[in-house]
Amino acid sequence: MAYEQKPGRGTSIPERGGIQTLNSLKKRINEIVQESKFYELEPVEVLEVHLDDTKSSFPTIEGEPDYSYIGGVIGRFVFSEQGLNIDRCKSFKPLNPNMNITPAVGEIVIGVKYLSDYYFTSAVNLFGNPNLNVQHGVSRIKRKNTLSSKQGITTPAEENDTNTNVGYYLDDGRNKDARKILPNEGDIILEGRFGNSIRIGSDLKNGNTESPNIILNVGQTIEGDTKVPIQEKIDTDGSSIYLTTNQTLEFTPAIESKVITGEISGKNILLSSDRILFNSKEKGDIGMFSANNISLGSVGKLVMESPEVKIGGDEAEEPQVLGQTLFDKLDALVTAIGNVVGIPTPTGPTPAPISSAPSWPAVTAAMAQVKLALSKKHRINE
Repeated sequence: MAYEQKPGRGTSIPERGGIQTLNSLKKRINEIVQESKFYELEPVEVLEVHLDDTKSSFPTIEGEPDYSYIGGVIGRFVFSEQGLNIDRCKSFKPLNPNMNITPAVGEIVIGVKYLSDYYFTSAVNLFGNPNLNVQHGVSRIKRKNTLSSKQGITTPAEENDTNTNVGYYLDDGRNKDARKILPNEGDIILEGRFGNSIRIGSDLKNGNTESPNIILNVGQTIEGDTKVPIQEKIDTDGSSIYLTTNQTLEFTPAIESKVITGEISGKNILLSSDRILFNSKEKGDIGMFSANNISLGSVGKLVMESPEVKIGGDEAEEPQVLGQTLFDKLDALVTAIGNVVGIPTPTGPTPAPISSAPSWPAVTAAMAQVKLALSKKHRINE
């Protein structure tokens, strides 16, 4: 809202007679300019945030919630509405329709009027903290109980204006260690309140030209002085996605691959977290295609859960062998053969089973070798 600031009483400028010199004229013009100052933008203290369309304070149009105000605020202009009761304060819409930066109660935003509506920008960077930049009470310095509403307007703060809550569930004590991200030259960085960030930058600082990158990060590594900006740390941050074009990625893989070895550089997409899940819906497919090799490695088990598994191509028809089942069948067959008696010979049927033949130990030894072919690590289902 535009406002005008005038000097206090007793500061009127006396008329001067006589001939005016150039210096005295300049001084006079400067004095006149100082008589009042006109501002088109004005800071606004946030008193309430419009997030719940069931509250009586949520703006309506023809009896229905006006969702153009979602993420908006009830605010009080710091200068022109100093000490105004909340019942008389205005609702402000977010100025940018494509990016909604929801302020906290007590933060200072910049208000502006266009046509008949009021709008606000994001919070003023009072303390350089991505978590909170709160300054409660700056719009009611000389008055109390400005939040006592006769219209049923409620806020996270108490009616006596002494409470400094910043929201109904947003707590100024939580995430207070969230750090600013240290920018590199030319970076564009989006920072949330909770230790999450998106860096749109490059690797120019390491001498790599033509190196655009994007780093998405949540769960900062908290260590050292919380006032000092930090760089992302892929090994210790919560979850990260790195999209790079011409830089070396330094991280500690969970296992040492024998296929993907050496320096990880060039064009890469790196996902890092405690758990990574891929899920396709509505009979959607998941495809993994490589112009070179695919390496799958795990410290624990590698389990393929599917009603049908084909190796080599979708046209594969040959069934896989169940190793233990095959061994058991072969062992039973050999045992059955060993128990055969009465085989015809020139001297008559044999009275003893074949397993009593001098050469039978070679058969049992061969079966023992067959058992050694069974893997001790890898398993398949029928």
